[in-house]
Amino acid sequence: MNTHFTKLFVAIIYTVVALLNSSCTTSYYLPQTQNIVPFDEKNDLHISLNGSLFNEQLGAGISYAITDNIGVSSSFMRFNTSNYGNDDKFLKDYIITNEYILYKKWENKFYTALNTGYSYADFNVGNPYYKINMHRFSTQPSVSYFAYKGIGLGLSSRFSYLNYNVNMLQNSTYNDYDRLMFHNYFFTREISMRNWLVIEPAATLLIHTEFVNLDIQCSIIPDLLNKGANFVSPINFSMTWSFNIGKFLLFPHDKSGKLRWSL
Repeated sequence: MNTHFTKLFVAIIYTVVALLNSSCTTSYYLPQTQNIVPFDEKNDLHISLNGSLFNEQLGAGISYAITDNIGVSSSFMRFNTSNYGNDDKFLKDYIITNEYILYKKWENKFYTALNTGYSYADFNVGNPYYKINMHRFSTQPSVSYFAYKGIGLGLSSRFSYLNYNVNMLQNSTYNDYDRLMFHNYFFTREISMRNWLVIEPAATLLIHTEFVNLDIQCSIIPDLLNKGANFVSPINFSMTWSFNIGKFLLFPHDKSGKLRWSL
């Protein structure tokens, strides 16, 4: 059998197995979009919109290149992984992420970046039983290669350190047995026991033009790398549209003084 076909077949089987093994119960972590080629040069200012096929994810972000090698990024993502106590269809769970980004665009069509960030998340917002929030500290190296006229492939992996706070409302009325039953019912015992290290490898198809980018990304949380973290969703498939309003509106001339676009 052809080697390339075999690798593709194995990848498809792995994805299907991961989806079949994913649970419909509450998850308190899921793979999220990784920003791997955010800038070309200083003063790039991007606004982005992204969504996913899983967990009703929908978000927006803004990023800015301070120099030719340093940038910052902020994003908001709403999603739905909690199953209890809140019928709000728009804002059930959310995460806010801020990152510093070191990046380098090489002349041989390679692109490297290192994102370091902090995220805050709330789960099941407004429910009457508990308050759960998450603090995430992460680092994300990535390498990308553009093979043909703005079409490329990016490989990345986010390494995250997770800390959860589980606050049972009316906790003073519970005895030890009640607290045990609470954790078992809401699947919160595991996340409250300790801090967690989660590894999320991802592959991204990059379709970039001077003013508009499209990133199609698949990220996973494999059991092999994350033993014991049964509260996570195993896979995510997302699409991100980003618009470089820095080049288009704020800084329409390149470094030589030439107008980047014309009517």
